[in-house]
Amino acid sequence: MNPSWKPPQEPFVKVNFDVTFKLTLHQSCSGFVVRNSRGLVLGSGTVFHNFISDSFAAEAIAYLQALIFSQEIGFTHVQVEGDSRTTIAKINQVLPDFLDMSTYIEEIKIKSCHFQHISFHHVDRRANMVAHMVAKERMVINEDRFWVEDLPAVVEVFLARDLLGLR
Repeated sequence: MNPSWKPPQEPFVKVNFDVTFKLTLHQSCSGFVVRNSRGLVLGSGTVFHNFISDSFAAEAIAYLQALIFSQEIGFTHVQVEGDSRTTIAKINQVLPDFLDMSTYIEEIKIKSCHFQHISFHHVDRRANMVAHMVAKERMVINEDRFWVEDLPAVVEVFLARDLLGLR
C-alpha cells in the first residue's frame, strides 16, 4: 500500500475522510477533504457526533458526512479514500450485515447512487493525514465547520507535504 496521497485523474475528485473517536464519551469528530487532480483543496469539513457506539460506526459516519458534502457541492465523479479497512470492505460488500455500523453503510450506499461515478478505496494512514488532521481540528473548535476551497490553517503543513510528494 502506498504511504503517500495520489491525485485522481480528471474528471474525478478525491474525497478523503477520517475520524477521531473518544470511546469513554461515545463521541466522534468526522473530518474530510476534497481535492482535484492537481491536489488543490476544493472543500473540507469537520462535524461533531454524540452517542457513537464504536469506532466502526464513527468511521462510517465520517464517510457519510464526506459524501453528503460532496453531493451538496455538486461533484459527480468521486473517488473516496479512508484508512479504515473495515469500513471500506463493508461498503464494497454486497450482502448486508448486522453490525452497529450497518445502518450507516446502507445510507452510504443510497447516497452513492446520486453520483455518476464513485469508487471506494482503503489507503495507508499516511496517505490520509490531511483528513485525519481536519477531524482532530474539531476537538479544538467549538462548532461544526465547512470550508470551500480551503481547510483549517493548522492542516496546511500536511497538505504541503502531500503536494511535495506529487513533484
